[in-house]
Amino acid sequence: MKRVVLVFTATALSALLAFLVLEERGRDHLTAGLLDPILGLDHFLVLVGVGLWAGRWGGVAQWALPAAFLLGTPVGYLLATGQTPIPLVDALVHILIMGSLLLLAGAITFPIRLPLREAVSTMAMFGSCHGYVHGLEAGLEMPGWFGLGSIMTATALLSLGVIVGLTVAQSRRSP
Repeated sequence: MKRVVLVFTATALSALLAFLVLEERGRDHLTAGLLDPILGLDHFLVLVGVGLWAGRWGGVAQWALPAAFLLGTPVGYLLATGQTPIPLVDALVHILIMGSLLLLAGAITFPIRLPLREAVSTMAMFGSCHGYVHGLEAGLEMPGWFGLGSIMTATALLSLGVIVGLTVAQSRRSP
């Protein structure tokens, strides 16, 4: 639990530091990236949901599920950055994003436990879908700053979800 709080705090401090030291040119794009996962309700809910599910699982899953989501995100991001949306692919990605929300809502509501390998690969796929949408949003103008901001906020939201999940799981165990 202390490690998760440490990761969350370090992420928040690194975001603050990035605001202070980055040149003016990149700051607007970084800010947009930092805010996008918070302002996009689907991104916010899935990030906190992945962390919450992982925290309720505990053990290896508390870091493996968020890590898989975070590692999948840049893959989708890089595939989409600067690309023209392909209607069928775009529709399928959005269906998977809505599916990720439904799956996570069900997994949190009912204590669903997939085998860890399947859960990790599913989170990586969902992360790549969310990254794909972020990549389309970023466009070609400084996608690196936008992506960095998105990943920083995603890490913070995942950590927040894990903290809440661990707290809920711990409160259910103690009398």
